[in-house]
Amino acid sequence: MMTFIVNLDYEWVLFGKTVPEGRLHRIQKEFEFIFLFVEESKSQLYSNFIYPDDYLNSVRNYVTHLNDITNLKKNLTNWWGKLEKLKEEKKINSKISALEISRKINLLPEGVMVVNSVEEFLQHLDSFSIVEEFILKDPNSMGGQGNFIFRKRELGRSILKIKSMINSGPVIFSPFFNRTYDLGTLINLESNSLSTHLNFNTKFGIFRGGRVAPKELLPDNFVVKTISIINEYKSIGATHQLQIDSFLYQDTNGEHKFYHLLEANYRKTMGYFIRSICHHFKNKIENPSLLIIYRSDLTVDLFHSEQQKILLDNGMVIVSPDFLIDSLTREKQYLENIFLVIPSEVLRKNNSLLFFKILKPNSSTSILLNDIQGLNLN
Repeated sequence: MMTFIVNLDYEWVLFGKTVPEGRLHRIQKEFEFIFLFVEESKSQLYSNFIYPDDYLNSVRNYVTHLNDITNLKKNLTNWWGKLEKLKEEKKINSKISALEISRKINLLPEGVMVVNSVEEFLQHLDSFSIVEEFILKDPNSMGGQGNFIFRKRELGRSILKIKSMINSGPVIFSPFFNRTYDLGTLINLESNSLSTHLNFNTKFGIFRGGRVAPKELLPDNFVVKTISIINEYKSIGATHQLQIDSFLYQDTNGEHKFYHLLEANYRKTMGYFIRSICHHFKNKIENPSLLIIYRSDLTVDLFHSEQQKILLDNGMVIVSPDFLIDSLTREKQYLENIFLVIPSEVLRKNNSLLFFKILKPNSSTSILLNDIQGLNLN
C-alpha cells in the first residue's frame, strides 16, 4: 500500500525557495484533509496530526472508502506535486511559460508582459495612459502568494517593494484586470478528458470555493482554444493531469474579454477537491457548491450542535475538521478555514439570508457572497 504525503510546499521545493517559518505547518493543518475526499486509491496518508474519530466517522458517510492515516514517516510518495522530472515541472508550472504560450497562439491580453529590470518596468508603466491599477507577480508562486497590487498614482510608496521584487528575478507585469468570474479547467492528458469548474475567488484571486461551471459561462470556441493550449503544454513535457486557470474581465472600454490562460498548474489543485465534492454529494445535495468561510468572519460557532442542525436542515454539510491534534504536543489546533458544501441555490440572493445572520458585517465572506450573487447563476 502506498503512503502519501500532501506536500503543500511543492512550489517552494520545486523552485528552491525557503518556506517561511511555521507557514507549512499552518497550511498543512488547514488543507491536508482534502486528501481524504480526493484520493480514490486504497492507500494511506502520512500526517503530523491526529484526526478526531468523530470527524473521520463523518467522512465515512460521504466517501467510497476512507484511507488510513499514519504518523510513520517511511517510503512516502508526494501527492500534491510529484517532484520527479524537475526540469519539466518547473517549466510547465511557471507563469512565464503560460505567458509565452498565450502569446504564441494569440491569446495574450494587451499589457501583460515579463519585466526584467526596473528601467523596463517604468518604461512599460508610462505606456499606460488610462489604466490606474496594476499587478506584479512572482512567476513561480502559488495561489496568489508573491503578488503585489499597486496604483500608478501611488508609485512613490510602492517603488521599494517593486524594486525588491524585480531585483529578485523576472516578474510578470500587467494591468489589474476587473474580473467578472474565474474558471479552472481540469485536463487528464492520459484519457484526453476535461471538466471546467467555476472558482469563487476574491478580488485578489484568493480561492474561496467553487462549483461545476454552468455552460453559459464558457465563451465561444472555449474547447477549441483549450485544446490548442493543451497541445502546447504537451510539447514541453506535460503527460498527466493539468489545470488551466482563466477568467472573464471587463476592459477600460467596458468590453468583456476572456483571458484563456492565466496560468497552469501541473499538480493537484483545489479544482480536484471541487470535482470530488460534486461527485460525493451529487445524490445528497442538489447541484452542490463548495464555500470556504473564515472562522474569524463568523458570529456563531458552526460546529456547535445547534448550528449543525440548522445547517443540515438547510441542506449544508461541513466537510473540514473543527480541529486537529498535533501529534507531538498533543495540543488541539483549530482550523481557520471552514469548508462548507451547500446547494448552489442557497447562493442566490433571496436564499442566502442564513449566511448574513451568522457573518460579521463587511467580513471577507460577506463581500464574497455579494460577488457570487452578482453572477445570477442558475
